[in-house]
Amino acid sequence: MNNDLHRKLQALTSPHVHYLMQSKWCEMETDCKSQDEIAYCAVDSKKCRNVRGLFETVRKALKFPYPRITNWHAFDECLADMEWMEQYRGWVLVFLDAEQLLPRDTEALKVLIDTFESIGQEWSEPRDIGLEHAELPRSFHFVFSVGDEAQECRFATLGISALE
Repeated sequence: MNNDLHRKLQALTSPHVHYLMQSKWCEMETDCKSQDEIAYCAVDSKKCRNVRGLFETVRKALKFPYPRITNWHAFDECLADMEWMEQYRGWVLVFLDAEQLLPRDTEALKVLIDTFESIGQEWSEPRDIGLEHAELPRSFHFVFSVGDEAQECRFATLGISALE
C-alpha cells in the first residue's frame, strides 16, 4: 500500500474529505481492510441517489445503533458519536462509484461535504467527556472514489482535493 496515502488517511489535519480515482482505491483496498487501528467502511453510492438512501446506506456501513436517520441533524449527531466503534483510532468512509452519489442534488452534496469536513475536524481535537477524562483525537476521513475516465470530476469542482 502507498504509505503516503495511508498516512494521509490517519492524519488529524484537514482536509478530511477527498476524492480518489477508482483504480487507486482498488490498489489500496486489500491493504486498507487489513488495518486493525483504522476502520475502513465502504458505501455503495448507487444506493445513495437521494438523501434518504444516503442516510440509510451510511447508517448500515458504519453500523449506527439507531434504526433510522431522518434528517441532517441526526446524521451529524451519529457521526459525532461513534461510541459503538470506539475500538478504532480512526475511521475512513469510502464512497464507491461516487459519481452516483446524489446525482441530481448538488445542494445536498454540498451539505454532505460540509458535514464531513466539520465532523473530521471535530474528531481531530481532544474531546472532554466529563470529570477528569478526555478522549484522544481520532482521524475521520471521507473518500469519494470516482471512475478513472471522469474528465471533470464534480468533487474537484466543489473544492475537494484529490488524494494522491
